[in-house]
Amino acid sequence: MGGVTAAQLASAIGAECLSHPNRKLVDVGTIETACDSQLSFVDNSKYTKYLAACHAGAVIVHPSLAAQVPSHVAVLTSATPGAAYAKAAPLLFHPQPGTGAVHAQAVGRTSAKL
Repeated sequence: MGGVTAAQLASAIGAECLSHPNRKLVDVGTIETACDSQLSFVDNSKYTKYLAACHAGAVIVHPSLAAQVPSHVAVLTSATPGAAYAKAAPLLFHPQPGTGAVHAQAVGRTSAKL
């Protein structure tokens, strides 16, 4: 399994890792659903209510929100959490390739070029 540590990720995106620098992260998720190997972020005050119950491996937040992140979650701080997450997501998210199969009921124009 690949992935990066919280400290490596923070360095790559220009954030500061305040806790759990060796936490391994392998994917991204939402603040409501992320698990302990996923990165999430909060960039909008309406989502701070989800921090207390967060199960993400790491969360990117503005420095002013760092104290609200549960102690079991790695805290990465950035003045612009959304922009930092946008830099981090491609480093962690690796979609599974498709099978190449075409659904039996798929319909397309004969003039379509693929």
